[in-house]
Amino acid sequence: MDNPILSNRLVLALAAVVVLAAVAGIAYNLGYRQGVQSMATASPTPGLARPKIITRLPPKRFGNWAEQCVRNAQQEKRCRLVFQVVDKSRQHLVLSLAVSRDPNGRAVLVALTPPNAVVRGGISVSPGRVQPLTLPFFACEPGVCRAGALLSDGFVKALSSTAETTISYQSGNGKPVSYKLPTRGFASAYSAWLADEPPPAPAQIPGTRN
Repeated sequence: MDNPILSNRLVLALAAVVVLAAVAGIAYNLGYRQGVQSMATASPTPGLARPKIITRLPPKRFGNWAEQCVRNAQQEKRCRLVFQVVDKSRQHLVLSLAVSRDPNGRAVLVALTPPNAVVRGGISVSPGRVQPLTLPFFACEPGVCRAGALLSDGFVKALSSTAETTISYQSGNGKPVSYKLPTRGFASAYSAWLADEPPPAPAQIPGTRN
Protein backbone atom coordinates (compact mmCIF):
# COMPACT_ATOMS: atom_id res chain seq x y z
CA MET A 1 0.00 0.00 0.00
CA ASP A 2 3.01 2.31 0.36
CA ASN A 3 4.19 2.18 -3.29
CA PRO A 4 3.15 5.30 -5.26
CA ILE A 5 2.13 3.27 -8.33
CA LEU A 6 1.76 -0.50 -8.39
CA SER A 7 4.19 -2.31 -10.68
CA ASN A 8 2.81 -4.24 -13.62
CA ARG A 9 3.58 -7.48 -11.82
CA LEU A 10 1.63 -6.48 -8.75
CA VAL A 11 -1.27 -5.21 -10.85
CA LEU A 12 -1.50 -8.60 -12.53
CA ALA A 13 -1.28 -10.33 -9.15
CA LEU A 14 -4.10 -8.20 -7.78
CA ALA A 15 -6.23 -8.79 -10.85
CA ALA A 16 -5.77 -12.52 -10.43
CA VAL A 17 -7.24 -12.47 -6.95
CA VAL A 18 -10.39 -10.48 -7.69
CA VAL A 19 -13.02 -12.12 -5.51
CA LEU A 20 -16.52 -12.35 -6.94
CA ALA A 21 -18.28 -14.01 -4.00
CA ALA A 22 -18.80 -12.55 -0.54
CA VAL A 23 -15.64 -12.45 1.59
CA ALA A 24 -16.21 -13.37 5.22
CA GLY A 25 -15.56 -10.53 7.63
CA ILE A 26 -15.93 -7.67 5.12
CA ALA A 27 -18.70 -5.29 6.18
CA TYR A 28 -21.57 -4.64 3.79
CA ASN A 29 -21.99 -1.21 2.28
CA LEU A 30 -24.50 1.18 3.79
CA GLY A 31 -27.50 0.67 1.51
CA TYR A 32 -27.21 -3.11 1.32
CA ARG A 33 -26.79 -3.51 5.08
CA GLN A 34 -29.78 -1.29 5.83
CA GLY A 35 -31.86 -3.21 3.30
CA VAL A 36 -31.01 -6.52 4.98
CA GLN A 37 -31.75 -5.11 8.42
CA SER A 38 -35.11 -3.71 7.35
CA MET A 39 -36.06 -7.00 5.75
CA ALA A 40 -35.22 -8.85 8.94
CA THR A 41 -37.03 -6.57 11.35
CA ALA A 42 -40.02 -5.09 9.52
CA SER A 43 -43.40 -6.37 10.72
CA PRO A 44 -46.19 -7.10 8.17
CA THR A 45 -48.88 -6.66 10.85
CA PRO A 46 -48.69 -4.36 13.90
CA GLY A 47 -47.82 -6.37 16.98
CA LEU A 48 -46.55 -9.38 15.02
CA ALA A 49 -42.83 -9.95 14.62
CA ARG A 50 -41.53 -10.97 11.21
CA PRO A 51 -39.22 -14.01 11.25
CA LYS A 52 -35.57 -13.06 10.99
CA ILE A 53 -34.77 -15.55 8.27
CA ILE A 54 -32.37 -14.33 5.60
CA THR A 55 -31.25 -16.57 2.74
CA ARG A 56 -28.17 -15.71 0.72
CA LEU A 57 -28.76 -16.54 -2.91
CA PRO A 58 -26.02 -17.91 -5.18
CA PRO A 59 -24.04 -15.02 -6.67
CA LYS A 60 -24.35 -14.25 -10.38
CA ARG A 61 -21.07 -13.51 -12.11
CA PHE A 62 -20.49 -10.96 -14.85
CA GLY A 63 -16.84 -10.71 -15.81
CA ASN A 64 -15.08 -9.37 -12.71
CA TRP A 65 -18.33 -8.33 -11.00
CA ALA A 66 -20.78 -10.36 -8.96
CA GLU A 67 -24.39 -9.71 -8.09
CA GLN A 68 -25.04 -10.77 -4.49
CA CYS A 69 -28.65 -11.08 -3.30
CA VAL A 70 -30.48 -12.06 -0.13
CA ARG A 71 -34.14 -13.05 0.33
CA ASN A 72 -36.29 -13.23 3.45
CA ALA A 73 -39.16 -15.53 4.35
CA GLN A 74 -41.63 -13.18 2.60
CA GLN A 75 -39.63 -13.54 -0.66
CA GLU A 76 -38.43 -9.94 -0.56
CA LYS A 77 -35.06 -9.63 -2.26
CA ARG A 78 -32.21 -7.13 -1.93
CA CYS A 79 -29.20 -7.12 -4.23
CA ARG A 80 -25.90 -5.35 -4.78
CA LEU A 81 -23.02 -5.52 -7.26
CA VAL A 82 -19.55 -6.23 -5.92
CA PHE A 83 -16.00 -6.02 -7.24
CA GLN A 84 -13.40 -7.07 -4.67
CA VAL A 85 -9.65 -7.44 -4.50
CA VAL A 86 -8.05 -9.28 -1.58
CA ASP A 87 -4.45 -10.00 -0.68
CA LYS A 88 -4.38 -13.77 -0.36
CA SER A 89 -0.99 -13.78 1.32
CA ARG A 90 -2.21 -11.66 4.23
CA GLN A 91 -5.94 -12.46 3.98
CA HIS A 92 -7.11 -8.87 4.05
CA LEU A 93 -9.16 -6.53 1.90
CA VAL A 94 -7.19 -4.47 -0.58
CA LEU A 95 -10.13 -2.75 -2.22
CA SER A 96 -13.84 -3.28 -2.78
CA LEU A 97 -16.39 -1.49 -4.96
CA ALA A 98 -20.11 -2.04 -4.51
CA VAL A 99 -23.24 -0.71 -6.17
CA SER A 100 -26.49 -0.67 -4.20
CA ARG A 101 -29.37 1.65 -3.29
CA ASP A 102 -29.27 4.16 -0.47
CA PRO A 103 -32.21 4.51 1.97
CA ASN A 104 -33.94 6.79 -0.58
CA GLY A 105 -33.63 4.25 -3.38
CA ARG A 106 -30.88 6.05 -5.31
CA ALA A 107 -28.03 4.11 -6.91
CA VAL A 108 -24.75 4.63 -5.06
CA LEU A 109 -21.16 3.49 -5.53
CA VAL A 110 -19.39 2.56 -2.29
CA ALA A 111 -15.68 1.81 -1.94
CA LEU A 112 -14.01 0.01 0.97
CA THR A 113 -10.30 0.49 1.67
CA PRO A 114 -7.90 -0.48 4.45
CA PRO A 115 -8.01 1.98 7.38
CA ASN A 116 -4.79 3.80 6.43
CA ALA A 117 -6.38 6.11 3.84
CA VAL A 118 -6.35 9.89 4.25
CA VAL A 119 -10.02 10.61 4.89
CA ARG A 120 -10.08 14.22 3.75
CA GLY A 121 -8.99 13.36 0.22
CA GLY A 122 -11.66 10.82 -0.70
CA ILE A 123 -11.26 8.20 -3.41
CA SER A 124 -10.98 8.95 -7.12
CA VAL A 125 -12.64 6.44 -9.49
CA SER A 126 -11.77 6.90 -13.18
CA PRO A 127 -13.18 4.45 -15.75
CA GLY A 128 -11.12 4.93 -18.89
CA ARG A 129 -10.34 8.57 -19.57
CA VAL A 130 -13.54 10.19 -18.32
CA GLN A 131 -13.72 12.78 -15.55
CA PRO A 132 -13.13 10.87 -12.29
CA LEU A 133 -15.86 10.46 -9.70
CA THR A 134 -14.73 11.44 -6.21
CA LEU A 135 -16.12 9.33 -3.37
CA PRO A 136 -15.94 11.20 -0.03
CA PHE A 137 -15.17 9.04 3.00
CA PHE A 138 -18.12 8.76 5.38
CA ALA A 139 -16.97 6.18 7.95
CA CYS A 140 -13.85 4.46 9.23
CA GLU A 141 -13.91 1.38 11.44
CA PRO A 142 -11.08 -0.66 12.98
CA GLY A 143 -10.50 -2.68 9.82
CA VAL A 144 -11.92 -0.63 6.97
CA CYS A 145 -12.79 2.84 5.67
CA ARG A 146 -15.85 3.53 3.52
CA ALA A 147 -16.40 6.15 0.85
CA GLY A 148 -19.39 6.64 -1.40
CA ALA A 149 -21.28 8.85 -3.83
CA LEU A 150 -24.39 8.80 -5.99
CA LEU A 151 -24.07 7.20 -9.42
CA SER A 152 -24.97 9.38 -12.39
CA ASP A 153 -26.17 7.99 -15.72
CA GLY A 154 -23.06 9.39 -17.39
CA PHE A 155 -20.71 7.64 -14.98
CA VAL A 156 -22.61 4.36 -15.35
CA LYS A 157 -22.20 4.68 -19.13
CA ALA A 158 -18.48 5.32 -18.78
CA LEU A 159 -17.97 2.41 -16.39
CA SER A 160 -19.98 0.18 -18.73
CA SER A 161 -17.87 1.03 -21.77
CA THR A 162 -14.37 0.47 -20.40
CA ALA A 163 -12.53 -2.64 -19.28
CA GLU A 164 -10.15 -0.87 -16.89
CA THR A 165 -10.76 1.55 -14.03
CA THR A 166 -8.21 3.57 -12.07
CA ILE A 167 -8.77 3.87 -8.31
CA SER A 168 -6.67 6.45 -6.45
CA TYR A 169 -6.42 7.81 -2.93
CA GLN A 170 -3.79 9.01 -0.48
CA SER A 171 -2.41 6.70 2.18
CA GLY A 172 -1.81 7.73 5.77
CA ASN A 173 1.93 8.18 5.18
CA GLY A 174 1.21 10.84 2.58
CA LYS A 175 2.02 8.73 -0.48
CA PRO A 176 -0.48 8.34 -3.34
CA VAL A 177 -1.96 4.90 -3.94
CA SER A 178 -3.21 4.02 -7.43
CA TYR A 179 -4.65 0.82 -8.88
CA LYS A 180 -5.59 0.04 -12.46
CA LEU A 181 -8.14 -2.75 -12.15
CA PRO A 182 -9.97 -4.88 -14.75
CA THR A 183 -13.61 -3.91 -14.16
CA ARG A 184 -14.96 -5.58 -17.30
CA GLY A 185 -18.45 -7.00 -17.12
CA PHE A 186 -20.05 -3.98 -15.48
CA ALA A 187 -22.57 -3.30 -18.26
CA SER A 188 -24.14 -6.77 -18.01
CA ALA A 189 -23.89 -6.74 -14.22
CA TYR A 190 -25.60 -3.36 -13.91
CA SER A 191 -28.45 -4.42 -16.23
CA ALA A 192 -29.03 -7.53 -14.14
CA TRP A 193 -28.93 -5.49 -10.93
CA LEU A 194 -31.46 -2.98 -12.28
CA ALA A 195 -33.82 -5.87 -13.05
CA ASP A 196 -33.55 -7.10 -9.44
CA GLU A 197 -33.33 -3.66 -7.81
CA PRO A 198 -35.43 -1.30 -9.98
CA PRO A 199 -35.46 2.36 -8.97
CA PRO A 200 -38.44 3.46 -6.88
CA ALA A 201 -41.29 5.41 -8.47
CA PRO A 202 -40.77 9.21 -8.20
CA ALA A 203 -43.64 9.47 -5.70
CA GLN A 204 -41.72 7.11 -3.38
CA ILE A 205 -38.57 9.26 -3.30
CA PRO A 206 -38.53 11.97 -0.60
CA GLY A 207 -38.68 15.47 -2.05
CA THR A 208 -40.27 14.49 -5.38
CA ARG A 209 -43.79 14.99 -6.66
CA ASN A 210 -46.00 13.30 -9.22
